[in-house]
Amino acid sequence: MDITIETSPSSILLRLSGDLRLWSHEDEEQHLVRAIRTIGQQFPEHLVLSLASVERVDSLGIGSLVRVLLECARRNVELAVILPRGVAGEAIRRLRVFDAWPSFPDESAALKSITRPSQWAMSA
Repeated sequence: MDITIETSPSSILLRLSGDLRLWSHEDEEQHLVRAIRTIGQQFPEHLVLSLASVERVDSLGIGSLVRVLLECARRNVELAVILPRGVAGEAIRRLRVFDAWPSFPDESAALKSITRPSQWAMSA
């Protein structure tokens, strides 16, 4: 799993890619937990969570994504999501974890939505 964090004055782009199967991969899980904590400490107004390049996911990986949601809710951070395609995307969609937040087809569309606040109101 690769984690990339890009920041701007009011937003953070958290990009996860690769294998998000975390069972028996404690180092990977801790790496993701540290990234989530880092984001929480920066108090952004908006978070774009890009999962577009996630190829595989398991229940612990999905649980880690729920941590992102909880951190956003706790800190009143607006969230936009780019879901993956394929089996990983189908697994996440079927669980309906992100149904309450706006999703976008790609990072460009999600980042553009930050400049148009009405797009973020969809999560209300």
